[in-house]
Amino acid sequence: LDYAPRPDAEILAVEDPHAHEGKPLCQRCHAPGQRGSRNDPVALCAQCHDPGRMRHPFDVPARATPAGLPLGENGRIVCHTCHDPHSVKALRAGLRLPYKELCLRCHTRHGQATQVH
Repeated sequence: LDYAPRPDAEILAVEDPHAHEGKPLCQRCHAPGQRGSRNDPVALCAQCHDPGRMRHPFDVPARATPAGLPLGENGRIVCHTCHDPHSVKALRAGLRLPYKELCLRCHTRHGQATQVH
């Protein structure tokens, strides 16, 4: 994506940084030339989203490394582990994968068929 630097006051006033002028507003989350987020990812998302409404634990260490899902510093589950901030309209709630498939990346035992003896 094109990165066009704007004044901080302007970027903080943008209502939806996921879809500003038809695309994500990079500078809201990234510093110029920086690949990772400019702040702690959970704190960054909490600027707009209420963490109290989240159903899944976050900012905690993952028990295993989920295939194809990014973790935060020190292997923490963060918002962008499950949600894709660059493509929030592709799937419901901005999830990276369909709901059940996403859950099974970490919660593998729930996908195993129960055998009756």
